Amino acid sequence: MPVTIRMLTDAMKQASSASSSGSDVAYIVNGKKLNVFSLVACVEFVQQQTYFKKLTLNDSSGRMVVHWNDSMDATGQSEEVRVGDYVRVFGHLCSFSVEGQPYVNADFITSITSADEIACHTIRVAQVYLTSSRSI
Repeated sequence: MPVTIRMLTDAMKQASSASSSGSDVAYIVNGKKLNVFSLVACVEFVQQQTYFKKLTLNDSSGRMVVHWNDSMDATGQSEEVRVGDYVRVFGHLCSFSVEGQPYVNADFITSITSADEIACHTIRVAQVYLTSSRSI
């Protein structure tokens, strides 16, 4: 499901206000349980941690921390992510964090090569919302 950071933060607020505790918090976006999603955003900050890279992303609707276990592919290549790059993230929300705030656990990150991909993602977010709300 394509989402924006604002949609993720709203889902986190809704889940926390429902006072559900534990590791199996159900995040709801567009009336559906959120599992794996795609997000397109600009990288604002990259920090190498011991076992993962910690990224801060901004899609103009908000900021979100992303944890990414940057493992190499079969050819030994690794996706290089730099500040200022636009990326597409496939991942899921995690409710438990050492810092005390939820974050995105990225399963896969790829660089955006064309500005058309950013516009296309935004259109897909709107289309999924309208379809879910039965407006179209």
